Amino acid sequence: MRPLDIIQEELEPPVVRTEGLVPDPQAVPPDEVASQKDVLAQLQEDMRNWPRPEREVFELYFVEGLEAEEIAIVTGRPLKTVRESIASIQQRLREEMLEKALV
Repeated sequence: MRPLDIIQEELEPPVVRTEGLVPDPQAVPPDEVASQKDVLAQLQEDMRNWPRPEREVFELYFVEGLEAEEIAIVTGRPLKTVRESIASIQQRLREEMLEKALV
């Protein structure tokens, strides 16, 4: 490429025709992303009112991806208690999500 071509290319970038662009069918629409962020922000706000042990289990299980056995070791809680907390949190999340979807 010659120097003049580089200057011309920088001053006049190539034209891209929109007809040739195809949207990614797997891409999440921007309005849906915004809605998900709103739901996540509301969930984080709601979590502040949860008991501390449930917040810890939520963080470790749903955010960090630890298994129930690992959470029991990290927190020093019985495995049965951790599993019950996970089930309780899942039910609470389902109910909250359903409630928000109906609003």
